[in-house]
Amino acid sequence: MPALLTILGVLTLIVLLARLRLPLALAILAGSVVLCGVEGQGVTGTLVVLGRGLLRDRTLGLILVTALQVLLIGVLEIGGVTQRIVALTRDLLRRPAVSIAVLPALIGLLPMPGGALFSAPMVGETAAGSDTSPARLSAINYWYRHIWEHWWPIYPGVILAVALVGYPWLTVALAQAPLGLCMVLGGLPLLWGLPPSLRTVGPTPAPGTARRLLVAVAPIATIVASVVVLSPLVDRLPAGALPETLEQCVRQVGPIATGLALAFGVAWAQTRLPARALLPVLRRAELRTLPLLVAAVMVFQAVLDQVGLAPQIAAELDTHHIPVLGVIVVLPFLAGAATGLAVGFVGTSFPIVLPLAATIAQGESILPYAAIAYAFGHFGQVASPIHLCMVVSNRWFGVGYGPLYRLLIPSLLATVLLSAAWLTLLVML
Repeated sequence: MPALLTILGVLTLIVLLARLRLPLALAILAGSVVLCGVEGQGVTGTLVVLGRGLLRDRTLGLILVTALQVLLIGVLEIGGVTQRIVALTRDLLRRPAVSIAVLPALIGLLPMPGGALFSAPMVGETAAGSDTSPARLSAINYWYRHIWEHWWPIYPGVILAVALVGYPWLTVALAQAPLGLCMVLGGLPLLWGLPPSLRTVGPTPAPGTARRLLVAVAPIATIVASVVVLSPLVDRLPAGALPETLEQCVRQVGPIATGLALAFGVAWAQTRLPARALLPVLRRAELRTLPLLVAAVMVFQAVLDQVGLAPQIAAELDTHHIPVLGVIVVLPFLAGAATGLAVGFVGTSFPIVLPLAATIAQGESILPYAAIAYAFGHFGQVASPIHLCMVVSNRWFGVGYGPLYRLLIPSLLATVLLSAAWLTLLVML
């Protein structure tokens, strides 16, 4: 079976199983098993691939990060910090509708796997008392979480893209930052659907509101500071300094996991909660279900790595004489849709499309074509049903894929058109 039809069929199967009320983790796992079967892995090979995907360092690290997020969210909610951040942000910005977009964007500055989970309670609290549908809240939370991912320098996908393209970060950022602005504008239809009560302008904020907000977001600032300070230190960690699996976990999620743990301590100190207050947090269903979802997504990505669909898709596109520019657009998009990760589409498609870009550039800069590849890879991962942020945001708001996609598709199309205009200009410059 052609690789392109294989990946599209498996993704469709996952969505259909989820719509039939199968738990999403099981639906994704079923897709992994089917993919292994189609690619001829056999029973033993399938079990080996699934086991490796579950036990590999990246999976274990992301499970840890997800669990820490749930614990931190619980303390922030029980201690009233989430409500305080939402109230102060609403006072400062004066329009709840603006706050609903700004809060996930603020959390989006953190390269946190499944970070939409962190902002979801804040979005829900901001809209409390209105008749906003859970699907719209999930869509806004999900969409504005990702407006920085084209250029923000601490995102792994950006780091890898800069390394592969070979230009300084600032050069790449100047080319790709407008894509984030296109996403902000493309998401406006999501906000237009909010009820009038959330668009009402509030009174002028009281003196000291901004200062109190800075104090309230201290846990978030702790995470940012940890990532900024620890990332360079982790990069300089000598090879072999730790056992291999632990070393890879530290390299991949060490800074963000440490930041979450420290933020938990800061939040605990802020709220002065007694130890027994942690018991309801530990009993939360999310502490079990969300790490399982993370594990399922990472197992699926391990299967994709094992069967090597991206090179097969590239070969098929070449066989069918798809124009080079078409490959630069389509291959990153498919890789993004299949993996749901920026690192996934950059790592699998850029080694293939960048040499093709050089043939079009004819000695000129390949940067515009790299930006095209990144833009469409990003579209693919945002549209992907296995994107971890989509999975956890929908889970938090209790939303299925159908209602979410009905809201996201107009914003996706608008963003594609706006981005195409910028990319066309970039090629002409």
